[in-house]
Amino acid sequence: MKTLLILMTFVVALSFWGCASHAPSAAQFMNVKDGGNVVVGGTFQVGDVYSGHYVNEDDYRADEGKGFLDLSLYFTAKNFVFGLSSENVTIQSFVGYRWKNFGLLGWFDFNLPEEIETPISGGMMLVEEIHVTDKFRVGFSEHLSRNGYAVDLNGGGLGSPATGYYAEVGAGTYLAYGDFSLEVKYGRDFTGAMNRFYLMTHYKVLN
Repeated sequence: MKTLLILMTFVVALSFWGCASHAPSAAQFMNVKDGGNVVVGGTFQVGDVYSGHYVNEDDYRADEGKGFLDLSLYFTAKNFVFGLSSENVTIQSFVGYRWKNFGLLGWFDFNLPEEIETPISGGMMLVEEIHVTDKFRVGFSEHLSRNGYAVDLNGGGLGSPATGYYAEVGAGTYLAYGDFSLEVKYGRDFTGAMNRFYLMTHYKVLN
């Protein structure tokens, strides 16, 4: 019943598909247990967070945002992990493969269509994890992604929402204990020579 309610939440969120997308948490991906998992969390972003005129069109307004809420639903099939993750109201789909100390994750989402750019974002991530104890783990990650942020097509708050994009290469580290994780990540926007820093925390609430 609880899993059904979560699925209904994702269906509702799909009706608002679009706006923002960033690299997901490496810790929550490695923390998925057998069966279906529901994870909640949040991300705080600092550094060169973009807000202002859209880089491709001066008449358009862009706002990347500094905070994101995250709700994720994961399923496992042996070492494979499949799932959906919502960043605010953007739905990401992902698939990955995990060993005990390594993981490879890929994700993508289709944003609201607009005329400026192809409305697809996503990326790939490599994760390495060290098991200090059965519950306490330390991890590292490296990612390459195409991220998105919200764009207002007319700059006046009344236009149709759309998405702007930038390419990012980055790395991070995390601490995980049981179902809880704390993660920091750095991203370099090599299309705009900008630097972003992410603080992420997640907790698995249902298994």
